[in-house]
Amino acid sequence: MGRTAECDTTLPVGGGPNQDESVFAPKDTITTMSWYALHHNPAVFGDDTDSFRPERWETINPSPWEFMGFGGGNRACMGQQKVMAEASFVLIKLAQRYGRMESRDTRAWEGELKLTGKNKNGCKVAFFE
Repeated sequence: MGRTAECDTTLPVGGGPNQDESVFAPKDTITTMSWYALHHNPAVFGDDTDSFRPERWETINPSPWEFMGFGGGNRACMGQQKVMAEASFVLIKLAQRYGRMESRDTRAWEGELKLTGKNKNGCKVAFFE
């Protein structure tokens, strides 16, 4: 995601050793933001950000600007609540119906980076009642 400064401006934070100082951006400065880098910040997600460890969400609580899976601010995805409700419903129904789940992929997790991250091998699982 990129933006170009239409006039001389100052960004309120992002500069200095602690990234809490302002940054001057002259007119026509192009700034870019990496979703990958944002969601792999060890200060937020831990030192093992490249490890598939869903249980990390039991102990972390990133702010809306530290985890932007649905964007943020005025341009955030309008369907975020709908998607989260539907995903929660499906996960709850799976947990209610099946007693256990096993991986059916003998290969280790291998990330594939596109607009979002996913397992390059797909999601091969078996459910047992």
